Amino acid sequence: MTSEPIDDLDFPPPSPHSSRRRRSEMIYDVEEYLNEIESLDGKRRAVLSEMDNADFSWFHIRTCIVSGVGFFTDAYDLFVINFVTAMLGYVYYQETLHTLPTNIELGLKMSAAIGTFIGQLFFGWLADHLGRKRMYGIELMIMIVATIGSCLSAEAFAINICASLIFWRVILGIGIGGDYPMSAVITSEFATKARRGAMIAAVFAMQGFGILTAGAADDVSNIMKGKYIQKDEDIHELPFKPVVPKHSWKDFREYFGQWENAKVLLGTSISWFMLDVAFYGIGLNNSIILDAIGFSHSDDPFISLWNISVGNIIITMIGTVPGYWFTVFFVDKLGRKFIQSMGFAVLTVLFVILGFAYNSIVNTSTAIFITLFALAQFFQNFGPNSTTFIVPGEAFPTRYRSTCHGISAASGKLGAIISQIGFLQMKDIGGYNKFVDKVILIFSLFMFLGFLVTFWIPETSKMSLEELSNEPQLGFIRGPNNNSNRSEKKSRPEDNGAGVMEMASSSTSGSQWGIAY
Repeated sequence: MTSEPIDDLDFPPPSPHSSRRRRSEMIYDVEEYLNEIESLDGKRRAVLSEMDNADFSWFHIRTCIVSGVGFFTDAYDLFVINFVTAMLGYVYYQETLHTLPTNIELGLKMSAAIGTFIGQLFFGWLADHLGRKRMYGIELMIMIVATIGSCLSAEAFAINICASLIFWRVILGIGIGGDYPMSAVITSEFATKARRGAMIAAVFAMQGFGILTAGAADDVSNIMKGKYIQKDEDIHELPFKPVVPKHSWKDFREYFGQWENAKVLLGTSISWFMLDVAFYGIGLNNSIILDAIGFSHSDDPFISLWNISVGNIIITMIGTVPGYWFTVFFVDKLGRKFIQSMGFAVLTVLFVILGFAYNSIVNTSTAIFITLFALAQFFQNFGPNSTTFIVPGEAFPTRYRSTCHGISAASGKLGAIISQIGFLQMKDIGGYNKFVDKVILIFSLFMFLGFLVTFWIPETSKMSLEELSNEPQLGFIRGPNNNSNRSEKKSRPEDNGAGVMEMASSSTSGSQWGIAY
Protein backbone atom coordinates (compact mmCIF):
# COMPACT_ATOMS: atom_id res chain seq x y z
CA MET A 1 0.00 0.00 0.00
CA THR A 2 1.18 3.58 -0.61
CA SER A 3 0.03 6.82 0.88
CA GLU A 4 0.48 10.48 0.17
CA PRO A 5 2.45 12.63 2.64
CA ILE A 6 0.30 14.44 5.16
CA ASP A 7 1.63 17.97 5.49
CA ASP A 8 -1.43 20.08 6.20
CA LEU A 9 -2.00 19.27 9.88
CA ASP A 10 -2.83 22.27 12.02
CA PHE A 11 -1.49 21.27 15.44
CA PRO A 12 2.20 21.23 16.56
CA PRO A 13 4.10 18.26 17.95
CA PRO A 14 3.84 17.89 21.72
CA SER A 15 6.67 19.21 23.84
CA PRO A 16 8.37 16.79 26.24
CA HIS A 17 7.82 19.44 28.92
CA SER A 18 4.03 19.60 28.46
CA SER A 19 1.92 19.27 31.52
CA ARG A 20 0.27 15.96 32.43
CA ARG A 21 -3.11 17.59 31.77
CA ARG A 22 -2.07 18.56 28.24
CA ARG A 23 -0.82 15.03 27.57
CA SER A 24 -4.10 13.57 28.75
CA GLU A 25 -6.06 15.95 26.49
CA MET A 26 -3.95 14.93 23.50
CA ILE A 27 -4.56 11.25 24.25
CA TYR A 28 -8.28 11.81 24.10
CA ASP A 29 -7.89 13.92 20.91
CA VAL A 30 -6.06 11.05 19.26
CA GLU A 31 -8.74 8.66 20.45
CA GLU A 32 -11.36 10.89 18.83
CA TYR A 33 -9.46 10.93 15.54
CA LEU A 34 -9.08 7.15 15.62
CA ASN A 35 -12.79 6.79 16.25
CA GLU A 36 -13.50 9.04 13.26
CA ILE A 37 -11.35 6.84 11.03
CA GLU A 38 -13.07 3.71 12.29
CA SER A 39 -16.41 5.42 11.65
CA LEU A 40 -15.45 6.22 8.04
CA ASP A 41 -14.15 2.69 7.55
CA GLY A 42 -17.39 1.27 8.94
CA LYS A 43 -19.53 3.55 6.80
CA ARG A 44 -17.60 2.44 3.72
CA ARG A 45 -18.28 -1.22 4.46
CA ALA A 46 -21.95 -0.49 5.19
CA VAL A 47 -22.39 1.40 1.89
CA LEU A 48 -20.73 -1.39 -0.10
CA SER A 49 -22.84 -4.00 1.66
CA GLU A 50 -25.99 -2.02 0.82
CA MET A 51 -25.00 -1.91 -2.85
CA ASP A 52 -24.22 -5.63 -2.90
CA ASN A 53 -27.58 -6.58 -1.40
CA ALA A 54 -29.84 -3.93 -2.93
CA ASP A 55 -33.06 -4.90 -4.67
CA PHE A 56 -32.91 -5.04 -8.45
CA SER A 57 -34.31 -1.75 -9.72
CA TRP A 58 -34.58 0.64 -12.64
CA PHE A 59 -31.17 2.00 -11.67
CA HIS A 60 -29.58 -1.36 -12.55
CA ILE A 61 -31.60 -1.68 -15.77
CA ARG A 62 -30.51 1.81 -16.81
CA THR A 63 -26.86 0.93 -16.15
CA CYS A 64 -27.17 -2.13 -18.42
CA ILE A 65 -28.88 -0.07 -21.13
CA VAL A 66 -26.21 2.65 -21.07
CA SER A 67 -23.34 0.16 -21.31
CA GLY A 68 -25.19 -2.25 -23.62
CA VAL A 69 -25.99 0.31 -26.31
CA GLY A 70 -22.30 1.16 -26.54
CA PHE A 71 -21.41 -2.49 -26.93
CA PHE A 72 -24.05 -2.96 -29.61
CA THR A 73 -22.37 -0.28 -31.72
CA ASP A 74 -18.91 -1.70 -30.93
CA ALA A 75 -19.84 -5.10 -32.33
CA TYR A 76 -21.51 -3.66 -35.42
CA ASP A 77 -18.51 -1.47 -36.21
CA LEU A 78 -16.03 -4.30 -35.69
CA PHE A 79 -17.80 -7.07 -37.60
CA VAL A 80 -19.39 -5.12 -40.45
CA ILE A 81 -15.98 -5.12 -42.13
CA ASN A 82 -16.63 -8.82 -42.86
CA PHE A 83 -19.18 -7.70 -45.48
CA VAL A 84 -17.54 -4.44 -46.48
CA THR A 85 -14.46 -6.24 -47.79
CA ALA A 86 -16.62 -8.46 -50.00
CA MET A 87 -18.50 -5.43 -51.39
CA LEU A 88 -15.31 -3.44 -51.99
CA GLY A 89 -13.96 -6.33 -54.03
CA TYR A 90 -16.95 -6.26 -56.39
CA VAL A 91 -16.92 -2.47 -56.79
CA TYR A 92 -13.20 -1.59 -56.99
CA TYR A 93 -11.26 -4.76 -57.84
CA GLN A 94 -12.78 -6.29 -60.98
CA GLU A 95 -9.26 -6.93 -62.30
CA THR A 96 -8.54 -9.36 -59.42
CA LEU A 97 -11.78 -11.33 -59.85
CA HIS A 98 -13.63 -9.21 -57.29
CA THR A 99 -11.21 -10.20 -54.54
CA LEU A 100 -9.28 -7.71 -52.42
CA PRO A 101 -5.49 -8.08 -52.45
CA THR A 102 -4.38 -9.85 -49.28
CA ASN A 103 -2.45 -6.86 -47.90
CA ILE A 104 -5.43 -4.51 -48.33
CA GLU A 105 -7.88 -7.00 -46.80
CA LEU A 106 -5.46 -7.53 -43.94
CA GLY A 107 -5.16 -3.76 -43.38
CA LEU A 108 -8.93 -3.28 -43.34
CA LYS A 109 -9.52 -6.12 -40.88
CA MET A 110 -6.55 -5.34 -38.62
CA SER A 111 -6.96 -1.57 -38.44
CA ALA A 112 -9.83 -1.55 -35.93
CA ALA A 113 -8.17 -4.29 -33.88
CA ILE A 114 -4.94 -2.26 -33.62
CA GLY A 115 -6.88 0.81 -32.54
CA THR A 116 -8.87 -1.26 -30.06
CA PHE A 117 -5.64 -2.62 -28.56
CA ILE A 118 -4.39 0.94 -27.99
CA GLY A 119 -7.73 2.16 -26.64
CA GLN A 120 -8.11 -0.69 -24.15
CA LEU A 121 -4.73 -0.05 -22.57
CA PHE A 122 -4.93 3.75 -22.64
CA PHE A 123 -8.53 4.27 -21.51
CA GLY A 124 -8.31 1.43 -18.98
CA TRP A 125 -5.44 3.23 -17.28
CA LEU A 126 -7.04 6.67 -17.56
CA ALA A 127 -10.33 5.50 -16.05
CA ASP A 128 -8.56 4.49 -12.84
CA HIS A 129 -6.85 7.90 -12.69
CA LEU A 130 -9.52 10.32 -13.95
CA GLY A 131 -12.79 8.48 -13.39
CA ARG A 132 -15.09 6.16 -15.32
CA LYS A 133 -17.76 8.62 -16.43
CA ARG A 134 -15.41 11.18 -17.93
CA MET A 135 -13.55 8.57 -20.00
CA TYR A 136 -16.82 6.92 -21.04
CA GLY A 137 -18.02 10.17 -22.58
CA ILE A 138 -14.72 10.82 -24.38
CA GLU A 139 -14.48 7.37 -25.96
CA LEU A 140 -18.08 7.61 -27.16
CA MET A 141 -17.32 10.92 -28.87
CA ILE A 142 -14.28 9.38 -30.57
CA MET A 143 -16.48 6.55 -31.88
CA ILE A 144 -19.07 8.99 -33.25
CA VAL A 145 -16.49 11.09 -35.11
CA ALA A 146 -14.67 8.05 -36.51
CA THR A 147 -17.90 6.38 -37.64
CA ILE A 148 -18.94 9.52 -39.53
CA GLY A 149 -15.46 9.67 -41.09
CA SER A 150 -15.76 6.03 -42.20
CA CYS A 151 -19.16 6.69 -43.76
CA LEU A 152 -17.78 9.63 -45.75
CA SER A 153 -14.75 7.70 -47.08
CA ALA A 154 -14.62 7.53 -50.87
CA GLU A 155 -12.24 7.08 -53.79
CA ALA A 156 -10.26 10.28 -54.40
CA PHE A 157 -7.24 11.57 -56.33
CA ALA A 158 -4.96 11.79 -53.30
CA ILE A 159 -6.10 8.70 -51.39
CA ASN A 160 -8.16 5.65 -52.24
CA ILE A 161 -11.15 4.44 -50.28
CA CYS A 162 -9.34 1.54 -48.58
CA ALA A 163 -6.59 3.79 -47.20
CA SER A 164 -9.22 6.23 -45.92
CA LEU A 165 -11.17 3.42 -44.27
CA ILE A 166 -8.04 2.02 -42.65
CA PHE A 167 -7.23 5.43 -41.15
CA TRP A 168 -10.72 6.00 -39.75
CA ARG A 169 -11.02 2.44 -38.46
CA VAL A 170 -7.85 2.84 -36.40
CA ILE A 171 -9.41 5.91 -34.75
CA LEU A 172 -12.71 4.05 -34.39
CA GLY A 173 -10.88 1.15 -32.76
CA ILE A 174 -9.37 3.45 -30.12
CA GLY A 175 -12.87 4.53 -29.10
CA ILE A 176 -14.16 0.94 -29.15
CA GLY A 177 -11.18 -0.15 -27.08
CA GLY A 178 -12.06 2.39 -24.41
CA ASP A 179 -15.60 1.04 -24.27
CA TYR A 180 -14.48 -2.45 -23.21
CA PRO A 181 -13.17 -1.61 -19.71
CA MET A 182 -15.68 1.21 -19.24
CA SER A 183 -18.77 -0.92 -19.93
CA ALA A 184 -17.58 -3.86 -17.83
CA VAL A 185 -16.36 -1.86 -14.84
CA ILE A 186 -19.30 0.56 -14.64
CA THR A 187 -21.75 -2.34 -14.73
CA SER A 188 -19.73 -4.41 -12.26
CA GLU A 189 -19.39 -1.64 -9.70
CA PHE A 190 -23.09 -0.79 -9.66
CA ALA A 191 -24.44 -4.34 -9.81
CA THR A 192 -25.77 -6.37 -6.90
CA LYS A 193 -23.70 -9.33 -5.78
CA ALA A 194 -26.39 -11.88 -6.71
CA ARG A 195 -26.93 -10.53 -10.25
CA ARG A 196 -23.56 -9.04 -11.14
CA GLY A 197 -22.62 -11.78 -13.60
CA ALA A 198 -25.97 -11.62 -15.38
CA MET A 199 -25.79 -7.81 -15.66
CA ILE A 200 -22.29 -7.80 -17.16
CA ALA A 201 -23.23 -10.69 -19.46
CA ALA A 202 -26.36 -8.82 -20.59
CA VAL A 203 -24.21 -5.85 -21.56
CA PHE A 204 -21.84 -8.12 -23.45
CA ALA A 205 -24.77 -9.96 -25.09
CA MET A 206 -25.52 -6.80 -27.04
CA GLN A 207 -22.47 -7.76 -29.08
CA GLY A 208 -24.57 -10.57 -30.54
CA PHE A 209 -27.24 -8.14 -31.74
CA GLY A 210 -24.49 -5.91 -33.14
CA ILE A 211 -23.12 -8.85 -35.14
CA LEU A 212 -26.65 -9.75 -36.26
CA THR A 213 -27.30 -6.17 -37.35
CA ALA A 214 -24.03 -6.22 -39.31
CA GLY A 215 -25.48 -9.13 -41.21
CA ALA A 216 -28.77 -7.83 -42.19
CA ALA A 217 -28.43 6.03 -25.29
CA ASP A 218 -29.43 6.71 -22.29
CA ASP A 219 -27.69 9.67 -20.53
CA VAL A 220 -24.96 8.67 -18.05
CA SER A 221 -24.81 11.97 -16.16
CA ASN A 222 -26.43 10.51 -13.04
CA ILE A 223 -24.66 7.16 -12.96
CA MET A 224 -22.14 8.30 -10.34
CA LYS A 225 -24.78 9.97 -8.14
CA GLY A 226 -27.24 8.66 -5.60
CA LYS A 227 -27.57 7.39 -2.07
CA TYR A 228 -24.53 5.16 -2.29
CA ILE A 229 -21.99 8.02 -2.45
CA GLN A 230 -20.28 9.18 0.74
CA LYS A 231 -20.69 12.88 1.50
CA ASP A 232 -17.52 14.97 1.45
CA GLU A 233 -18.23 16.62 4.80
CA ASP A 234 -17.82 13.25 6.50
CA ILE A 235 -14.14 13.41 5.59
CA HIS A 236 -13.33 17.11 5.74
CA GLU A 237 -14.15 17.35 9.46
CA LEU A 238 -10.95 15.47 10.32
CA PRO A 239 -7.74 17.44 11.06
CA PHE A 240 -5.84 15.10 8.72
CA LYS A 241 -6.48 13.26 5.50
CA PRO A 242 -7.43 9.60 5.90
CA VAL A 243 -5.19 7.30 3.91
CA VAL A 244 -6.54 4.80 1.38
CA PRO A 245 -4.55 2.68 -1.09
CA LYS A 246 -3.59 4.75 -4.13
CA HIS A 247 -3.11 3.84 -7.79
CA SER A 248 0.68 4.00 -8.26
CA TRP A 249 3.41 2.03 -9.97
CA LYS A 250 4.97 1.11 -6.62
CA ASP A 251 1.68 -0.15 -5.23
CA PHE A 252 0.96 -1.98 -8.50
CA ARG A 253 4.25 -3.85 -8.23
CA GLU A 254 3.64 -4.67 -4.57
CA TYR A 255 0.12 -5.97 -5.23
CA PHE A 256 0.92 -7.98 -8.36
CA GLY A 257 4.29 -9.02 -7.00
CA GLN A 258 2.32 -11.62 -5.05
CA TRP A 259 1.76 -14.73 -7.17
CA GLU A 260 -1.81 -15.18 -5.94
CA ASN A 261 -2.66 -11.79 -7.47
CA ALA A 262 -0.37 -11.98 -10.49
CA LYS A 263 -1.75 -15.34 -11.63
CA VAL A 264 -5.25 -13.85 -11.83
CA LEU A 265 -4.09 -11.12 -14.20
CA LEU A 266 -2.10 -13.67 -16.22
CA GLY A 267 -5.12 -15.98 -16.28
CA THR A 268 -7.56 -13.34 -17.52
CA SER A 269 -5.07 -12.00 -20.09
CA ILE A 270 -3.84 -15.28 -21.54
CA SER A 271 -7.29 -16.90 -21.68
CA TRP A 272 -8.66 -13.85 -23.53
CA PHE A 273 -5.68 -13.99 -25.91
CA MET A 274 -6.30 -17.68 -26.66
CA LEU A 275 -10.03 -17.13 -27.19
CA ASP A 276 -9.68 -14.18 -29.55
CA VAL A 277 -7.23 -15.99 -31.80
CA ALA A 278 -10.12 -18.26 -32.82
CA PHE A 279 -13.03 -15.87 -32.22
CA TYR A 280 -11.76 -13.13 -34.52
CA GLY A 281 -9.92 -15.52 -36.79
CA ILE A 282 -13.31 -17.02 -37.63
CA GLY A 283 -15.65 -14.11 -36.91
CA LEU A 284 -13.96 -11.67 -39.29
CA ASN A 285 -13.60 -14.35 -41.96
CA ASN A 286 -17.03 -15.98 -41.97
CA SER A 287 -17.47 -14.93 -45.59
CA ILE A 288 -14.23 -16.74 -46.55
CA ILE A 289 -15.32 -19.91 -44.73
CA LEU A 290 -18.80 -19.79 -46.30
CA ASP A 291 -17.18 -19.35 -49.70
CA ALA A 292 -14.71 -22.17 -49.02
CA ILE A 293 -17.54 -24.64 -48.35
CA GLY A 294 -19.41 -23.41 -51.42
CA PHE A 295 -22.34 -21.83 -49.59
CA SER A 296 -21.87 -18.27 -50.86
CA HIS A 297 -20.12 -18.91 -54.19
CA SER A 298 -21.86 -17.40 -57.21
CA ASP A 299 -20.92 -15.52 -60.37
CA ASP A 300 -23.70 -13.04 -59.62
CA PRO A 301 -22.44 -10.42 -57.11
CA PHE A 302 -25.92 -9.91 -55.68
CA ILE A 303 -26.48 -13.64 -55.11
CA SER A 304 -23.01 -14.05 -53.59
CA LEU A 305 -23.46 -11.15 -51.14
CA TRP A 306 -27.00 -12.31 -50.37
CA ASN A 307 -25.74 -15.80 -49.52
CA ILE A 308 -22.99 -14.37 -47.30
CA SER A 309 -25.58 -12.33 -45.42
CA VAL A 310 -28.00 -15.25 -45.08
CA GLY A 311 -25.21 -17.60 -43.94
CA ASN A 312 -24.03 -15.15 -41.29
CA ILE A 313 -27.58 -14.51 -40.08
CA ILE A 314 -28.19 -18.26 -39.76
CA ILE A 315 -24.96 -18.79 -37.81
CA THR A 316 -25.66 -15.77 -35.62
CA MET A 317 -29.28 -16.69 -34.88
CA ILE A 318 -28.72 -20.38 -34.06
CA GLY A 319 -25.30 -20.02 -32.45
CA THR A 320 -24.05 -16.59 -31.50
CA VAL A 321 -27.09 -14.84 -29.99
CA PRO A 322 -28.42 -17.86 -28.03
CA GLY A 323 -24.91 -18.42 -26.62
CA TYR A 324 -24.77 -14.91 -25.17
CA TRP A 325 -28.18 -15.22 -23.51
CA PHE A 326 -27.51 -18.69 -22.12
CA THR A 327 -24.61 -17.02 -20.33
CA VAL A 328 -26.89 -14.27 -19.01
CA PHE A 329 -29.30 -16.80 -17.53
CA PHE A 330 -26.78 -19.32 -16.16
CA VAL A 331 -23.60 -17.41 -15.29
CA ASP A 332 -24.67 -16.72 -11.69
CA LYS A 333 -25.92 -20.29 -11.24
CA LEU A 334 -23.13 -22.33 -12.84
CA GLY A 335 -20.29 -19.91 -12.17
CA ARG A 336 -17.83 -18.13 -14.46
CA LYS A 337 -15.01 -20.63 -14.13
CA PHE A 338 -17.19 -23.64 -14.99
CA ILE A 339 -18.70 -21.96 -18.06
CA GLN A 340 -15.29 -20.84 -19.32
CA SER A 341 -13.59 -24.22 -18.87
CA MET A 342 -16.60 -26.02 -20.37
CA GLY A 343 -16.59 -23.69 -23.38
CA PHE A 344 -12.88 -24.12 -24.05
CA ALA A 345 -13.18 -27.92 -23.74
CA VAL A 346 -16.15 -28.18 -26.13
CA LEU A 347 -14.51 -25.80 -28.62
CA THR A 348 -11.35 -27.89 -28.61
CA VAL A 349 -13.38 -30.97 -29.58
CA LEU A 350 -15.50 -29.16 -32.20
CA PHE A 351 -12.49 -27.57 -33.93
CA VAL A 352 -10.71 -30.93 -34.00
CA ILE A 353 -13.76 -32.47 -35.69
CA LEU A 354 -14.18 -29.57 -38.13
CA GLY A 355 -10.47 -29.62 -38.94
CA PHE A 356 -9.86 -33.34 -39.43
CA ALA A 357 -13.22 -34.11 -41.07
CA TYR A 358 -13.44 -30.83 -43.01
CA ASN A 359 -13.47 -32.27 -46.53
CA SER A 360 -15.66 -35.24 -45.61
CA ILE A 361 -18.30 -33.02 -43.96
CA VAL A 362 -18.30 -30.44 -46.78
CA ASN A 363 -18.60 -33.14 -49.44
CA THR A 364 -21.40 -34.87 -47.53
CA SER A 365 -23.56 -31.91 -46.48
CA THR A 366 -22.99 -28.17 -46.24
CA ALA A 367 -25.84 -28.05 -43.71
CA ILE A 368 -23.93 -30.35 -41.33
CA PHE A 369 -20.85 -28.13 -41.55
CA ILE A 370 -22.90 -24.97 -40.84
CA THR A 371 -24.61 -26.71 -37.90
CA LEU A 372 -21.27 -27.71 -36.34
CA PHE A 373 -19.87 -24.27 -37.10
CA ALA A 374 -22.88 -22.61 -35.43
CA LEU A 375 -22.46 -24.94 -32.46
CA ALA A 376 -18.89 -23.69 -32.13
CA GLN A 377 -20.19 -20.12 -32.17
CA PHE A 378 -22.69 -21.06 -29.45
CA PHE A 379 -20.01 -22.43 -27.11
CA GLN A 380 -17.73 -19.49 -27.79
CA ASN A 381 -20.41 -17.21 -26.39
CA PHE A 382 -21.85 -19.60 -23.81
CA GLY A 383 -18.27 -19.94 -22.75
CA PRO A 384 -15.01 -17.99 -22.81
CA ASN A 385 -16.07 -15.11 -25.06
CA SER A 386 -18.46 -13.94 -22.33
CA THR A 387 -16.55 -14.96 -19.22
CA THR A 388 -13.25 -13.42 -20.34
CA PHE A 389 -15.17 -10.12 -20.44
CA ILE A 390 -16.90 -10.66 -17.08
CA VAL A 391 -14.11 -11.88 -14.78
CA PRO A 392 -11.59 -8.99 -15.27
CA GLY A 393 -14.36 -6.57 -14.28
CA GLU A 394 -14.70 -8.32 -10.92
CA ALA A 395 -11.42 -9.88 -9.83
CA PHE A 396 -9.24 -6.82 -9.14
CA PRO A 397 -9.21 -3.94 -6.60
CA THR A 398 -11.11 -0.80 -7.54
CA ARG A 399 -7.96 1.24 -8.11
CA TYR A 400 -6.73 -1.27 -10.75
CA ARG A 401 -9.99 -2.75 -12.01
CA SER A 402 -10.22 -0.71 -15.20
CA THR A 403 -6.48 -0.93 -15.87
CA CYS A 404 -6.46 -4.72 -15.51
CA HIS A 405 -9.59 -5.12 -17.62
CA GLY A 406 -7.87 -3.03 -20.28
CA ILE A 407 -4.73 -5.19 -20.08
CA SER A 408 -6.79 -8.38 -20.35
CA ALA A 409 -8.87 -7.06 -23.25
CA ALA A 410 -5.78 -5.75 -25.06
CA SER A 411 -4.24 -9.21 -24.75
CA GLY A 412 -7.31 -10.52 -26.54
CA LYS A 413 -6.95 -7.98 -29.31
CA LEU A 414 -3.31 -8.93 -29.69
CA GLY A 415 -4.56 -12.45 -30.32
CA ALA A 416 -7.08 -11.09 -32.85
CA ILE A 417 -4.33 -9.22 -34.71
CA ILE A 418 -2.10 -12.30 -34.83
CA SER A 419 -5.00 -14.49 -35.99
CA GLN A 420 -5.82 -12.13 -38.85
CA ILE A 421 -2.23 -12.16 -40.06
CA GLY A 422 -2.04 -15.92 -39.73
CA PHE A 423 -5.43 -16.74 -41.23
CA LEU A 424 -5.12 -14.56 -44.31
CA GLN A 425 -1.52 -15.58 -44.94
CA MET A 426 -2.08 -19.33 -44.48
CA LYS A 427 -5.55 -19.98 -45.90
CA ASP A 428 -4.32 -20.16 -49.50
CA ILE A 429 -1.36 -22.50 -48.90
CA GLY A 430 -1.68 -25.19 -51.54
CA GLY A 431 -4.35 -23.27 -53.45
CA TYR A 432 -7.27 -20.88 -52.93
CA ASN A 433 -8.82 -21.59 -49.47
CA LYS A 434 -7.10 -25.01 -49.41
CA PHE A 435 -5.56 -24.56 -45.94
CA VAL A 436 -8.73 -23.48 -44.08
CA ASP A 437 -9.11 -26.92 -42.45
CA LYS A 438 -5.56 -26.78 -41.07
CA VAL A 439 -6.17 -23.27 -39.70
CA ILE A 440 -9.23 -24.56 -37.82
CA LEU A 441 -7.05 -27.32 -36.33
CA ILE A 442 -4.57 -24.69 -35.16
CA PHE A 443 -7.46 -22.90 -33.44
CA SER A 444 -8.22 -26.12 -31.52
CA LEU A 445 -4.74 -25.99 -29.97
CA PHE A 446 -5.34 -22.44 -28.73
CA MET A 447 -8.67 -23.54 -27.23
CA PHE A 448 -6.94 -26.33 -25.31
CA LEU A 449 -4.33 -23.90 -23.94
CA GLY A 450 -7.16 -21.57 -22.91
CA PHE A 451 -8.74 -24.45 -21.00
CA LEU A 452 -5.51 -24.99 -19.04
CA VAL A 453 -5.03 -21.30 -18.20
CA THR A 454 -8.61 -21.06 -16.89
CA PHE A 455 -7.46 -22.78 -13.69
CA TRP A 456 -5.55 -19.61 -12.77
CA ILE A 457 -8.66 -17.46 -12.49
CA PRO A 458 -10.87 -17.41 -9.35
CA GLU A 459 -14.56 -18.23 -9.20
CA THR A 460 -16.11 -14.78 -8.76
CA SER A 461 -19.77 -15.81 -8.46
CA LYS A 462 -21.59 -14.90 -5.21
CA MET A 463 -18.63 -12.89 -3.91
CA SER A 464 -18.39 -9.16 -3.36
CA LEU A 465 -15.86 -7.07 -5.27
CA GLU A 466 -14.09 -6.35 -1.99
CA GLU A 467 -13.70 -10.06 -1.19
CA LEU A 468 -12.34 -10.67 -4.68
CA SER A 469 -9.75 -7.90 -4.32
CA ASN A 470 -7.76 -10.17 -1.97
CA GLU A 471 -7.18 -7.29 0.45
CA PRO A 472 -8.28 -6.92 4.10
CA GLN A 473 -11.32 -4.66 4.30
CA LEU A 474 -11.23 -4.01 8.03
CA GLY A 475 -9.08 -0.93 8.43
CA PHE A 476 -9.04 -0.19 4.69
CA ILE A 477 -9.27 3.53 5.58
CA ARG A 478 -6.25 4.32 7.72
CA GLY A 479 -4.58 7.06 9.69
CA PRO A 480 -1.75 9.09 8.15
CA ASN A 481 1.00 6.65 9.18
CA ASN A 482 -0.68 3.87 7.16
CA ASN A 483 -0.93 1.54 10.18
CA SER A 484 -4.20 -0.31 10.63
CA ASN A 485 -3.45 -2.22 13.86
CA ARG A 486 -4.93 0.08 16.44
CA SER A 487 -4.98 -2.38 19.30
CA GLU A 488 -1.21 -2.95 19.34
CA LYS A 489 -0.21 0.70 19.86
CA LYS A 490 -3.19 2.17 21.64
CA SER A 491 -2.18 4.81 24.20
CA ARG A 492 -3.05 4.23 27.86
CA PRO A 493 -3.30 6.87 30.65
CA GLU A 494 -0.59 5.05 32.64
CA ASP A 495 1.90 5.61 29.83
CA ASN A 496 2.28 9.23 31.03
CA GLY A 497 1.95 10.45 27.49
CA ALA A 498 4.55 8.08 26.02
CA GLY A 499 1.95 6.69 23.62
CA VAL A 500 1.28 10.17 22.31
CA MET A 501 4.97 10.92 22.06
CA GLU A 502 5.38 7.92 19.69
CA MET A 503 2.85 9.43 17.35
CA ALA A 504 4.83 12.58 16.68
CA SER A 505 7.86 12.70 14.43
CA SER A 506 9.89 15.81 13.77
CA SER A 507 12.87 16.89 11.73
CA THR A 508 14.72 20.05 10.74
CA SER A 509 12.55 20.42 7.68
CA GLY A 510 9.27 20.35 9.54
CA SER A 511 6.99 17.88 11.30
CA GLN A 512 4.50 15.23 10.34
CA TRP A 513 2.00 13.42 12.48
CA GLY A 514 1.63 9.65 12.36
CA ILE A 515 -1.39 8.15 14.08
CA ALA A 516 -0.38 4.72 15.39
CA TYR A 517 -3.20 2.31 16.08
